[in-house]
Amino acid sequence: MPNADAAVIAAPERVKAVEATGLLDSPASPALDRLTRLTTQLLGVPASVVTLIDRDRQFFAGASGLGETLAASRQTSLDYSYCQHVVASAKPMVVTDAVSHPLVYDNLATLKDGIRAYAGMPLIDSNGQALGSFCAFDTKPHEWSERDLQILHDLAQAAMTEIELRFAGRLLEEQGEQLRALLDNTDELVARFGLDGALTYANAAWRRLLGHPPEPPVAGYLQSKLSGVGRERFDAAWADAQAGEPSDDLELGLLLPNGDTALVQLRLVPVRTKGIARGVRVYGHDVTDLRRAERAKDQVISLVSHELRTPIGAVQGAMQLLERLLPSPVPPKVAELVALAKRNADRLLTLVNDLLDLDRLEAGSAPFEPALHRMAEIFTTARDATQPLAEQKGVHLEFGPGASVIFGDATWLAHVVINLVANAIKFTPAGGHVRVHCVEDEGQVQVRVTDTGRGIPAADVGRIFERFAQVQRSDATEKGGSGLGLAIARTIVLQHGGRIWVESEVGKGTTFAFTLPTRLAAP
Repeated sequence: MPNADAAVIAAPERVKAVEATGLLDSPASPALDRLTRLTTQLLGVPASVVTLIDRDRQFFAGASGLGETLAASRQTSLDYSYCQHVVASAKPMVVTDAVSHPLVYDNLATLKDGIRAYAGMPLIDSNGQALGSFCAFDTKPHEWSERDLQILHDLAQAAMTEIELRFAGRLLEEQGEQLRALLDNTDELVARFGLDGALTYANAAWRRLLGHPPEPPVAGYLQSKLSGVGRERFDAAWADAQAGEPSDDLELGLLLPNGDTALVQLRLVPVRTKGIARGVRVYGHDVTDLRRAERAKDQVISLVSHELRTPIGAVQGAMQLLERLLPSPVPPKVAELVALAKRNADRLLTLVNDLLDLDRLEAGSAPFEPALHRMAEIFTTARDATQPLAEQKGVHLEFGPGASVIFGDATWLAHVVINLVANAIKFTPAGGHVRVHCVEDEGQVQVRVTDTGRGIPAADVGRIFERFAQVQRSDATEKGGSGLGLAIARTIVLQHGGRIWVESEVGKGTTFAFTLPTRLAAP
């Protein structure tokens, strides 16, 4: 074989394309065998083969009329191959008499097997790679007519279609296996049902929760698993899915094999073929533990609200009464103890109130009354609340004019500014400066609270808005506060459709900034 032909045959991209067919060393393809039998009948020749040319061999993916030995081995070395030349040129090759043909006169198929005539059509895939040849051959010289070559060409096209369909089928099977593996390695519940409610597929998470589906599928299986929780909503959503309409998230109770009930959140998505619903896919997850945790949290919040606020209020009242009853002058040690008790009671009440506020905000139950407001209104409220703290600390507090107009709840937004300003004052030394102002920012209002305090290390910036986050362990004791102010500020800003962030440099100060829309963001 000429060197140029050898380079083409051994090209990695071409060899990889041949291997990708999945036909090398595979059992004979009945479809390709039928095409070769048809070739021998139509052309009146003794043999026809579909060859795939590998690096150093030719493999017969389909064959008719081969001798017993070749039919068993289904391959030869390239020393016996005419088809390698078809692949190298990617063009048809027609040999009337092999003994006088310059490419094959010394081929072992000519010298040992007695092949005298050959006609081969290249098998070229959709990426332009020549995989092999669809050919016919004879043991005596043969004049190939135009009709013969046209028939061979058409059958070669049919063979190539069969090879690519087989390849596509293998790809689909592999992708299906990968998808099944992916679905079986997720905690999400995934299942498919017929329109009659029969379960036709369930991933591993579904099987772990509800057990293996019945075989064969049973109509009404899904409906039989419903415990009654959310049944009315399910029936309406199922009817919609049968009509081709997807559902919103549904919270349902499903009966488990052990008799317990699991709470699951499911979404129904119709499976359509040409616009007609053929089945329903179900996606969801088990929310049993989540609902239990929420109930436990509600119990804790109720405890905090009712069992702690009352005694804290009693302690505060007692401290006020004690101050009035103490003889004058109050001994310094007694005054110090009374002041400490008042501070701790105030701090505990702040913590309780902040916990309740944050819970309401995160649950979406906090009352919001959005309206148009000038930032000046919010700044005035924040100034009145924080000026005494700034004076006590010896920090200069400056508010800008606040001419910008925003759309939001003035009370909650004032709460944000108060939290940020109070936080800035706490971490700014005496003689320092805290400035609050707002600027227009691409259709939004940006509020900035800048201090000349100690700054926040870069490693702590990412967690500064978390609950109870403290830059230093001593901050909670020395600076006071509940540790929830920034978490509350973040939640309020996000619920107004804005964003909040921090810019800081250790030793130079910190800026907390947040944006607000001029119209309330769409839910």
